[in-house]
Amino acid sequence: MLDYGEGKSLFSATATLHAGSNSLTTRHFFRLRQGGHLSGSFLDDIENSLISGSVIGGYSISEITVLGEKVRCWGRDSLYITANAGYHQFQEILINRNAASVAFHGNLMYEGDTLDIGPLLYQNQKYHQWKLGLTKVSAGTNGRFYAGFTLGINLGLQQMMIDISEASLFTAPYGEYLELHTQMQFSRSAAEKFSPSRIQGVGPALDFFYAWIPDKGTSVYVSFTQLGFIIWNNKSYTYQHDTTFLFEGIVIDNVFNVADTWDS
Repeated sequence: MLDYGEGKSLFSATATLHAGSNSLTTRHFFRLRQGGHLSGSFLDDIENSLISGSVIGGYSISEITVLGEKVRCWGRDSLYITANAGYHQFQEILINRNAASVAFHGNLMYEGDTLDIGPLLYQNQKYHQWKLGLTKVSAGTNGRFYAGFTLGINLGLQQMMIDISEASLFTAPYGEYLELHTQMQFSRSAAEKFSPSRIQGVGPALDFFYAWIPDKGTSVYVSFTQLGFIIWNNKSYTYQHDTTFLFEGIVIDNVFNVADTWDS
């Protein structure tokens, strides 16, 4: 964070990343972030950590905030106008142990069985957020109190959601065919090339916050942030589908002449 000003305007530029899960640990996140080869024991550890309805998510914010000059409002002093502009990105995945098992190890072990791999969920949103607000600053004995709110607008850039409420996978003996049954809802913004200047939706944004910043020691910060929604434009689309996909194998008579198999 970079702060400028004393007694007048205060400027800050921040970049924040939040990531979490109700199943995976910090050790899992750091290893996945490193990339490269993932050992079978590590994949087994992840699979065993998952529960029904495991959620993995991340949220990043890059923003600029200006705490302006002191104003008098509603008969009160020590109120400051705040302005904020930021770029937000949100991603979330919901997965269960069975789906992870198929992804990590394949479906051979489930030959002849129907495996429940739902529910599954993927969400991704990118948007700008512009806000104005008021912040009250009060001097305490050993520090300062900050309390306030901001009200603004969300400018939607891109969104996608795949919500599979039910999913099952049947593997026929000898892998002759796979049968995947799903009940799903799919929605996304317009299928156009992503651009930070192409606005595809709008909606309100609201934050509340309270902070105690002591001269020495631990600070306390309580907030209710990212309250709001986005209404996407009419180029966005949503559809629901309840269907079964059948994937059939092929018979190869001569492994050295696979082209003839495809041509037939």
